[in-house]
Amino acid sequence: MNGQCATVGCPTGLTGTTTGGVVAANIFHLPKPTGTPVVMVVQDFSGSMCEPNTAGVALADGGGGAGACAADPAQSKAGIVNTAMAAVLGGLQIGPGKLELGLFAFPGEGLSDAGPNACQVPATPTVAIGDSTVTVAPVMAVYASGLARIAGGTPTAAALLAAAQDPRLAASDPSVSKYLVLITDGLPNCNDTNPCVLDPAHHLWSDGEGHGCESPSYEQALAAFFGEPTGGAIPPPECACAVGPCTDPDGGNAGMSCCTVDPYMLVSNNTNTPLEQAFASRECLDSSNTVQAVQTLYAQGITTVVISLGYDVTDPTTLDLMAQAGLRNPVATHVQCDSESTLAADLNSLFATLLQ
Repeated sequence: MNGQCATVGCPTGLTGTTTGGVVAANIFHLPKPTGTPVVMVVQDFSGSMCEPNTAGVALADGGGGAGACAADPAQSKAGIVNTAMAAVLGGLQIGPGKLELGLFAFPGEGLSDAGPNACQVPATPTVAIGDSTVTVAPVMAVYASGLARIAGGTPTAAALLAAAQDPRLAASDPSVSKYLVLITDGLPNCNDTNPCVLDPAHHLWSDGEGHGCESPSYEQALAAFFGEPTGGAIPPPECACAVGPCTDPDGGNAGMSCCTVDPYMLVSNNTNTPLEQAFASRECLDSSNTVQAVQTLYAQGITTVVISLGYDVTDPTTLDLMAQAGLRNPVATHVQCDSESTLAADLNSLFATLLQ
């Protein structure tokens, strides 16, 4: 769902409010907040945030496949978020006591894209929640240096739960509206104990034939997106079910079935050892665990909003389920942003809704 709504043409039935001279629709399906809204932005700075937001952008390595950074950092997903956030937060003309704001950046800063540290999350927020007149400047400074933070996986579930530990969100106060605003460029992973589910009725990705962890057509779709040869056969899935005992990289075993990177992928990368295979399993989709985390937060009085960047050639269903769980609304969807202008418009819409 693209959420841009200018001064005219807002979708029927959505309430428009004014921010910076622009009428913004309530595209996030949020009820009117009570009290001063308490907002933590949960920002994904995983390794793929250096990639371009759309196809056709020059890559740093001159290639055409996924995983390559944009030649111009301003055209990367992190660069686009920085530009949009600078415009939106810099344009917030509100006094004290109107908005409490913080930032939780994940994964932890300075982590590599592979190995045991790729999925760690910080123990404390990057910018603790406080009055926006105080916190906007440090939040903008983090975004301005965002390209230097990029690394690691996408431990979305762990990041959301950790962000909710900020004292302002953890406080038991039903009179205050609390929000997590997740901005991510991809699907959640980083669960090395993710079990296989082979019944298609109970798992988004299952085809009943052992692909209960990742779309079996992911590699084919990715190749097609970049205009690369796909051949007649679908390449092996990135992740597939393995029958245990499955090695847990933190010790012991993860059960009698688990999601793991396809052996073809491991051999081609010369990482086919039990320990590396366990770490590699963290690349598999972690949908059920992440949706459950959002449901837990809702039960604690915290609403989760889901904004996605970039091209998702797999399936938006996981992000939509997260949005529905975050609002307890079966028709809610995540908000997809294809450019810095749509992201800025959507963020303006969000803050206009929260400040009404």
